[in-house]
Amino acid sequence: MGSIRKRLSFIDRYLTFLIFLTMSVGVLLGYQFPSIAGFWDTFKSGTTNIPIVSGGMIMEMHEVARHAA
Repeated sequence: MGSIRKRLSFIDRYLTFLIFLTMSVGVLLGYQFPSIAGFWDTFKSGTTNIPIVSGGMIMEMHEVARHAA
């Protein structure tokens, strides 16, 4: 188990924690500043949220690049 942990990058090791941390920060920001929803709506194209699409693409590119190497 220790050798596997040493081979994982920081992101791979703590990805679940980082996702939950980011979601918690987002919920807290939405609670503290309700008008922030209007700010994020400015980044929409039709019904597509551009930041979410960009984040998904970055996560997928990371996986593809890791397996291609």
